[in-house]
Amino acid sequence: MKSVRKDQTRTERMGEAIDEVAALARAGIDGVLAWEPVTGPLPPSAELPAALSEAGEELGPALAAVEQLAREAGASRADLLDAFGASLADAQELSDARDAALAGPRATARVLAWLPVLGLVLGTAIGAQPLQAIARGGVAGGAALTGAILMALGWAWTRRLLAGAARDDAGPLVAVHLLAAALDAGLTLPAALVAAGQFGDGPVERCFAVVGRQLMFGQPWDQAWADRGGPDVAPSSAGGVRRRPRSAGGRDEELLAACRRALTLAWDSGVAATPLLKGMIARWRRRAKRDGAVAAARLGVTLMLPLGLCYLPAFVCVGLVPVVVSLAGGLIGPL
Repeated sequence: MKSVRKDQTRTERMGEAIDEVAALARAGIDGVLAWEPVTGPLPPSAELPAALSEAGEELGPALAAVEQLAREAGASRADLLDAFGASLADAQELSDARDAALAGPRATARVLAWLPVLGLVLGTAIGAQPLQAIARGGVAGGAALTGAILMALGWAWTRRLLAGAARDDAGPLVAVHLLAAALDAGLTLPAALVAAGQFGDGPVERCFAVVGRQLMFGQPWDQAWADRGGPDVAPSSAGGVRRRPRSAGGRDEELLAACRRALTLAWDSGVAATPLLKGMIARWRRRAKRDGAVAAARLGVTLMLPLGLCYLPAFVCVGLVPVVVSLAGGLIGPL
């Protein structure tokens, strides 16, 4: 949980720094000086892409790609940074919403994990000696060992449930935001796809880069996207789309399929692709928020499984059996 909060704080700080760089770019400041909010003071001769990669950590390659796109394609650095900052804000908003929805289930998991310890404390408070009974072995020692194993299983199970519910699906939207910004900057669709593919190394970015290059080499649209736009959507013989069984790729494949549908409409009809992409991003954000709330509600129910099968038996084995054995030992002798 602490690492998640650190990541959120780092993302917030980076978003603020990117906003400052965009403001400086609009004020006419260029080069190393404009990126100081991200990199810190640098000598004028510093290699900016390398400095951005190091200063931005996991966002570094994307920031370096923004600078490269601004220099080579003449795109507005401020507009690209605005799109980048918007995508980070989206990711942060979705993460905050999930954390708020999962606060209750996380607190429940913590309480469950401390139940066996609470049993030992209460047993000691009423005059029993459960720790001494456990140390002597026998029934109390065996029960405590069983309880410890159940606690470990319950902890691992609960952690896995929480991790599954807290999964963040906003990250790939960064590339889609920047694809829209590159198109707004005047790049052709193939060039914009290649540029967006430089903003990371995830499945979405790699697909954009490959499809863009194939289009530049003269491949037909459908052939360029073959098996690269998400396995759940493919062109049909009638020119529409048909569903394929979804594989384990999950949200990245669904996002690629949605991008392909939007871009295909723009490619075939000649309409602007940017409004289609922005509409898709808005729908994706709404869906991610809804899925986060549903996952948190479902988690409140599924947490009953480790509670009933692990934590409560562990409470009996660790928190009650040694207490009963200790009290009984004072009456009938050690067990």
